[in-house]
Amino acid sequence: MRLKEEKALELTIEMWDWLGESDGRHKGGWAGWKKHGGKYPQVRHDCFLCEYSGMKEGHASPETCKKCPYYQNYGLCCEGGLFTKWERTHSKDYARQFAHRLKVILHNKRNPENKKVLLGDTEYDENTVKVMGAFHDFLGKVLNPKPDETPEDYGCIISTESRPYSYISISDNP
Repeated sequence: MRLKEEKALELTIEMWDWLGESDGRHKGGWAGWKKHGGKYPQVRHDCFLCEYSGMKEGHASPETCKKCPYYQNYGLCCEGGLFTKWERTHSKDYARQFAHRLKVILHNKRNPENKKVLLGDTEYDENTVKVMGAFHDFLGKVLNPKPDETPEDYGCIISTESRPYSYISISDNP
């Protein structure tokens, strides 16, 4: 089956949303497969992303999965990844997490100017993550100062859309 990346993501999201409806479901039982009255033929590993990526039968690896959008964003889904956790438990919670990650990938493909980043289970816009990263680095300097640094050396310039240059500083001078 020939798939474009966006279609592979859409179908994979549809399946994982279905898997996330209740515990105990299996990918092979998805109603979208022809054998269950759906319109899609079985694909490699019952995974549209494996099919899109051209993965052959066998184990996943960075080489075999390099074209997979999930791999490009989160690393291997199996071999200890989120898919493996779901496969061992068939938990709807893992299925929902997997679907959420796929939705973020699809959103970013469709909206490159307004990218989202998933930290844990929380979704942030890319600019917020940059601000959080700058602040994290700043706090690291404050909490773990180098011997030759003084409080005047602790400062952080943060760029945001609403205020292009905001400055955060901590000082021992009142």
